[in-house]
Amino acid sequence: MFVVAAIGFVGMAIALLNDGSDIDFRSRQLSGAYNRRWA
Repeated sequence: MFVVAAIGFVGMAIALLNDGSDIDFRSRQLSGAYNRRWA
């Protein structure tokens, strides 16, 4: 659970720093995959 939260936080930080919709979309895909895997 902590790992998923850490990955999500890092993804948000990268998306904010780069302000790139592509990276934001990719991080959302990753978080969605992790949520489905651990749900």
